[in-house]
Amino acid sequence: SWHPQKHEHRYRASKGNCCIWHILGPETKDGHDMSMLPYQSVLYKALQENKRIWIKKARGIGITTFFLYYISWLCLTQLQPGDRVCCVVGPRLEAAQDWLDRFKALISRKYPGLFDKDKSTIAMLNKVKLEIFPSHHISAMRGMDRVRFIMVDEADYFPPGQQKEVRAVVEGYIGKPNSDSQIVFSSTPAAPQGLMQQIELEQNSLYYKCFFTYEYGLEGPQPIYSIEQIRQAER
Repeated sequence: SWHPQKHEHRYRASKGNCCIWHILGPETKDGHDMSMLPYQSVLYKALQENKRIWIKKARGIGITTFFLYYISWLCLTQLQPGDRVCCVVGPRLEAAQDWLDRFKALISRKYPGLFDKDKSTIAMLNKVKLEIFPSHHISAMRGMDRVRFIMVDEADYFPPGQQKEVRAVVEGYIGKPNSDSQIVFSSTPAAPQGLMQQIELEQNSLYYKCFFTYEYGLEGPQPIYSIEQIRQAER
């Protein structure tokens, strides 16, 4: 998707089954289909080469959307039946539920009827279990088996005590037999001294660090932001 000419050929040859972006259908903005952004190829490469990723990002740059597609791709092509994906979103249950609803809606656009209509915290895709946890209920994530991927979204906005507990629970899966999860912490920065800054300043950190400032959202043929939006934000 990041090489337009090659991708166009694959798109036509496969009748739209070239990549997860087109299989599920691209995101739209202002009535136009969005392409994958150049910075997302950097993030994809980082995920292929590193077990643990830390992402400090500009607000609204599209990281959460990218991971909805990425986790879908994992469930459909990389993970095995019985594997787990855990996503920590918070601090409220409603925020975690909204995240899962977005995931279900993405899949359901092309494949309706796969998920129940209820407000459960679990979705099954290709016999892989995706489960969400609000940050105040992270203790329920302890002791699971076959946790292959963990996403912690907007971690800097969890209350300080929850930040500490979330990190302890998540990192407890490092090196664990039958899990040894890939871990992603992603957040727009909030207050100084928060979890994101703590990891950022660590020497010899466990995490490969990605910085996606607003400039990355101005790249590509269909940028996330307009110059006018940036000027308004600066004011």
